[in-house]
Amino acid sequence: MPHRPTALRLAAALVAAVALTACEIPSGVPRWDTTWNVPSRTLTVGVAQVLPSGVTVAPDGTSFLVSVAPVTFTQRLASDCAECASLSGFTAAKPAFVSRVTSSTPLPASVASGTLTAGSTVDVRVVNNYTFDPIRPNGQGSAVGYLTLVLRSGQTVLARDSVDGATAALSANGGVLTRRVTLAAGTVSGEIQADLEINSPAGSPALIDVSRSVVVTATPSALRVAQARVSVQGAQLSESTTTDLDVSAAITDRAQGGRLLVDVRDPFGVRGALRVRVTAPGVDFTKDLTVTGGDKSYAIEFSRGELQAMFGKSVTFTFAGPVSTAGQVTVTPSQAVQIGTRLELTLSTNS
Repeated sequence: MPHRPTALRLAAALVAAVALTACEIPSGVPRWDTTWNVPSRTLTVGVAQVLPSGVTVAPDGTSFLVSVAPVTFTQRLASDCAECASLSGFTAAKPAFVSRVTSSTPLPASVASGTLTAGSTVDVRVVNNYTFDPIRPNGQGSAVGYLTLVLRSGQTVLARDSVDGATAALSANGGVLTRRVTLAAGTVSGEIQADLEINSPAGSPALIDVSRSVVVTATPSALRVAQARVSVQGAQLSESTTTDLDVSAAITDRAQGGRLLVDVRDPFGVRGALRVRVTAPGVDFTKDLTVTGGDKSYAIEFSRGELQAMFGKSVTFTFAGPVSTAGQVTVTPSQAVQIGTRLELTLSTNS
């Protein structure tokens, strides 16, 4: 039996060869992908960029300034003095009467309400076109009347002012009286209302002309508001951040793709379709980014070709576009949207 071991070894070699042909033999070293992150600075989008028209942040940053249109109202003598109607055109003893008139000015359309801080002012100008002085119709030292002005928002009284005929006159035929009224702290909502009352006693003979009027203009300064409830529609956002991509060739040659990771911390709940512009020397293209409000994360994909164009350069990412809120939101001057960015690169172990 001298040849049996050789035959067994040959059979075993044939079985092994057949088994190897059924398996994939590696042609090189194992291959896998890794990710690298290139951080960038966090963007801060201050509340000023998302405020509606008519609202700005005060220079000291402690409050908002809300623009309010002046209130102007005209009251004709015929509306207040029934007895004067039969005397119109004649010189006669002036009858006593009380004039009451109300007018209002709205807050900006996108501002529902605000918390007013003390110190805002209203300049009041009264022009008397009557043929007599309504609060001093008998001259100084005789029976006098008075003028009162109340500024309110809803049931909240913001200021009261009065003018006593004993200490002030409102001259006939175009006389002007000016006052500056300081508003107290309080909540303003919807509109600011001005209530004027003129209490005029009986007076000396004067020409009675019921077509004459008193014109009152109340001009508020920009209202200082600690916080406001607003709706944002189409506010234009624009912020940029720069990332240095001067990385080594060992990384750039292995980059297969990447994406810009965007982490948004948003107290306003703004949403909108933004354009992300990518610029660097020889590079200028845009990507779309739709933000849906609140604290969320997003990703913007880049191709290998786009990344290769950016490598070796200082790249600027500019986020721009209109943003809106779904409804009303409460804002304060210190609030801001925080946008954190980092570039994530996918690298292959093989070049």
